[in-house]
Amino acid sequence: AQYRQRYLDLALPLAKVCFMAMSNARIQEARKHSELALRRMARIVESSADAIIGKTLAGVIVSWNRGAQCIYGYAENEVLGRHISFLTPRGQPDEMPRLLRNIASGQPANQAETVWMTKTGERLDVSLRVSAIRDDAGRIVGASSIARDITADKRRVERERRSLEAQLQQSQKLESV
Repeated sequence: AQYRQRYLDLALPLAKVCFMAMSNARIQEARKHSELALRRMARIVESSADAIIGKTLAGVIVSWNRGAQCIYGYAENEVLGRHISFLTPRGQPDEMPRLLRNIASGQPANQAETVWMTKTGERLDVSLRVSAIRDDAGRIVGASSIARDITADKRRVERERRSLEAQLQQSQKLESV
């Protein structure tokens, strides 16, 4: 009985230490897994050729990926804290306030096409998709936009349209003769 009591007196604290060590190892493993998933997601965003821009519901830029830098020519430190409307050329309607209002009210923001401007002043046709960013409680706290430069595609379509119109006019001339 005396041996059993001494054994229990030694074993219980040891069991608690072992339990804490195992719990700590599980927590560390979960943290490591979460950090890896977070780094993987960050690499995906950074490697995108599309501009992925995070902003507050007021339109202030909080994140800017490499795709955005390549498309618009601005480095991340030049745009963080600025309002997204600086990309809209003068005289061009700014679609972002309407899209952000839709997001803030819980409505989906549909895809939009607009014109934005690069650092060098070049106008780009942009296909824009805006999505809500939610916090852990599910509240909408910001918006992310994915913008794709569609300038070359639009120019190609316009050239094809003009070519088809010219062909149609030529065929109508030939038909009338």
